[in-house]
Amino acid sequence: MEVVAEIYQIDNIVCVSLKGTLDILAYDAIEKNINNLFNHKKYKLIVDFSEVNYIISAVIGFLGSSAKVAQYNNGNLIIYNPNQQVRRIFERVGYSHVFTVTDNLKSALKLLSEGDKCS
Repeated sequence: MEVVAEIYQIDNIVCVSLKGTLDILAYDAIEKNINNLFNHKKYKLIVDFSEVNYIISAVIGFLGSSAKVAQYNNGNLIIYNPNQQVRRIFERVGYSHVFTVTDNLKSALKLLSEGDKCS
C-alpha cells in the first residue's frame, strides 16, 4: 500500500499527501520522499494528514527532525487536517508543540507564505 499518495508543488511550497497507517513499514517511504525533497533544496513543506488514520512515534520523531531541518534552512514543515486520534497521539508523545498544525490547506499555505515558523 502506498503511504505517500501524492507530492505536488504550489509556487515554492511542496505538498505531501499521506494516507493510511503510518507504521514502521511506512517509515522508509516517508523518510525517502522527504529526504529527497531536502536534497533538492525544498524546505517549505505541507503534509496532508486528511487520509491518515494512525501514526507511530518513530514516524512522528522523523517528522519532528524534518521540521527542524526545514526551519534551519528558512522553511518549515506544517501538518494539516489530522483527525482527532492522530492529534491525540501527537499530544501523548509530546510533539504537539513541535509542529504547526492547521485544519486546512489555505491556512498552511498562508503560514508558509508569510514565513512563520513553529517553535
